[in-house]
Parts: sequence; structure tokens; C-alpha cells
Amino acid sequence: MPLAVCLGFSPQFDPEGNRWFCDVEVDTGDACLPFARFALVRYQPDSIRGAEISAVVRTDLLRILPDRELRVKLDDPPTVSVTGPSYDPTDSTPPRVAAVVQRRREGVADDDLAWVTLEDTGVELTSIDADSSHCAFYTGQVPMPPDQERARLRLLVLETDGMPSDAATPPTTPGPVVYCDTVPLGRGGGPGHERPYDEHEHRDRQRPDHNDRHDGRHEGRHDD
Repeated sequence: MPLAVCLGFSPQFDPEGNRWFCDVEVDTGDACLPFARFALVRYQPDSIRGAEISAVVRTDLLRILPDRELRVKLDDPPTVSVTGPSYDPTDSTPPRVAAVVQRRREGVADDDLAWVTLEDTGVELTSIDADSSHCAFYTGQVPMPPDQERARLRLLVLETDGMPSDAATPPTTPGPVVYCDTVPLGRGGGPGHERPYDEHEHRDRQRPDHNDRHDGRHEGRHDD
């Protein structure tokens, strides 16, 4: 009978969804959007011998999102760069990586609905070496709106997949979202300053260095 290694993770309870879950970080290396499948068991070490684990349940195929590193240099205008594993777009539509400035509206408590995109601030980042490297580098400068208080502004960076879906869609329709992150523009620093962030589960945590870096490390989540 073949043996398998059981990796244990402590579950956490989500009171809003009324369910238990585990976040599992997966190192995909230089692979871009690989598929994975998990075999899940409930493990109870203090059990009758031979009954420590439950029956195995297999998940559906999961598409693991690639890691992304986002850097923002607060020049005038700000310089944005995104680095991470990608695919060779020679025979297919390349990914689209764009950045835009958003402003927070007063009097709106909901953090998702409070932000509006400002006109004439969007820019599509340029690929430097996507054709010659599995770790593509995208960069560009984002035009800043005049007469806007930076404390109420943020950058939204969005990457969409260039590979078309099976269904017939217009060529201008954005593909699935691969990476999305935001960077506040009003916390300290001035032109030429870079600020640090490390993203885990959509929360930003400041680092003690001086690089404005978001490490978008994606995790596979299983909800019981």
C-alpha cells in the first residue's frame, strides 16, 4: 500500500461565513498559473490506532496565481514596476498590466465603494523583457491629477490575463484578473522616496527598508 505524507495546518474560524478554513501558501517557482489539486483529510492524533485521519477528499483543480512584486517610486510622476513569473506572449495576447490613480470620497464608510478612478491618470505598463524571460518586468509612469490632496489618493495596479477564454468575447474585453493591489500615495515621503509594503491576505504591513514593495504571494484556501 503506497504511503503519503500528511502536512498539518491549524484551521481558523470565519465567523462571517460560519466555517473553518486553512490558508496554504504554495511556492510555484517560475511557473505561471499552474494547476494544482489537494487531497484533504481531517487529522486527529489522539484517536484510536488506525483512525487518526478521515476519508480522503479531493478538491477540484485549482489555478494558482503567480507571485508579484510591486514597486512604486514616488517621483513626480510616480514610477510603477511589476515583476513576476509570466508566459511567452510570442504566439498569444500578452498580459495587460495597468495603473491608475483613485481618490477616496468623503462620507463613504465602505472601503470598497469609497474609491473613484480619476480621469486621465491611467497608464498601461510597458513590458521590458517578457519575450526573453520567464520573470517579466513591467514599468511605467502614472500621470498625477493637478490640485489633488495626496493624502486622499491611491494607486490601483491591475493585471489581467491576455489569454482568451473558450467563449466568444470581444477583443477589447479584459481577461481574468491575475493580480490586483493598491498603494496609498499620502503616507510620508516625497519625490524620490520609496515606501515598503508586504501584502498577505490583502493586508499591508510596513517594512523597515526603503523600497515600496508589495509581494503578492498567493495562497490556496480551502473552506470546510
